[in-house]
Amino acid sequence: MENINMANRLKIYQINIRHFLSFYGFTDISQLELNFFINLKKQGFDTIWLMGMWQLPDYNIVKNYTTLPEQIENFTHLKPNFDHKNDICGSIFAIENYEIDSNIGNLNDLATFRKKLSEIGLKLLLDYVPNHFHINSQIVQDKPEMFISWPQDNSDNCNHLKNSYQFQNTLDNKFCVAHGKDPFFPAWFDTAQVNYQSVEYQELVKWNIKKISNLCDGIRVDMASLGLNRIFNNTFHTFFELTKYEKQSPNSEFWRDILEQINKENPGFYLIAESYWETQNELLEIGFDYVYLVEWMQMIKKKPHWDQLMWFRTNILAKYNERAIIFMENHDEERIHSIWLDPIEVDMAEILTENQISSFLVQWGQREGWKIRWPVQLRNIK
Repeated sequence: MENINMANRLKIYQINIRHFLSFYGFTDISQLELNFFINLKKQGFDTIWLMGMWQLPDYNIVKNYTTLPEQIENFTHLKPNFDHKNDICGSIFAIENYEIDSNIGNLNDLATFRKKLSEIGLKLLLDYVPNHFHINSQIVQDKPEMFISWPQDNSDNCNHLKNSYQFQNTLDNKFCVAHGKDPFFPAWFDTAQVNYQSVEYQELVKWNIKKISNLCDGIRVDMASLGLNRIFNNTFHTFFELTKYEKQSPNSEFWRDILEQINKENPGFYLIAESYWETQNELLEIGFDYVYLVEWMQMIKKKPHWDQLMWFRTNILAKYNERAIIFMENHDEERIHSIWLDPIEVDMAEILTENQISSFLVQWGQREGWKIRWPVQLRNIK
């Protein structure tokens, strides 16, 4: 447990802002009541993560990606009065651009809210989703070369790529664009996969992160592990082999130069990597300040014995100390209260999680005993 800096230990409270606004009947973030956040500060939190602030495509676009039978069944099960047009916003991780969504507020609203948080000792955390945009976003149509894309023709290469990846044609039918994906699950069919090897895309990321860094105190980088060379190149190796794409920086990690630039220009600003597949060491080494440690959640849900907890603390947590972020649930996972029916067991697990040497994250509704995991495609949850 050496080199622990408890001052850098984050205590994060995660809020899906669209769900939060609808639950309390607020029109936009200018109506957020400070008392709620004052109470969070009293509970020991120091960081508020507003998830899902960015502009999404219009309903006429996203409606086409939220009508699968299993989706509709889930929406109507969770919300018996479900109305597609009024309740759907589309996935908050399939964005149009990095402008504040007009359904949430504007730059002035966010700046005012951040100032209020700062005055009571809270920091503001926002998202960045580097791996993909919405498949019908304007940038995909304007700049298909920044994505895993190939000309739409009848060549053998084109047909082979179509067989290798899930894809969608651009609106002008000139290019096929692969959907975003990770190595182990089906593609996210409402997204377009970026090409991390594109210099133009690398410059766009630098510009976007610099822009967002002026609006908040830190950024949570969605699925940061997917940008590591070994993972990205393995996932899309067929594309690189068939297109003979000339990699711009095959020996340099995508994130290294970007993070070095951010650290120079904005010291004290921090970036959190959503990390999977034991990539924590790599992501910290190339410049991320914090990493997810999902292994804690996976272990704690199995109700481990005390000796297992101590082993994890000594052999895993101690490797990262405050730079690891642990949690019991988040928007991707089932609610802990839907798995454990005894609230006393949940309380004990929360005490364990929040009193480790690591940073930690709590999701809105967790302490209130919520059992429903609301889909990120929903705008309204009431």
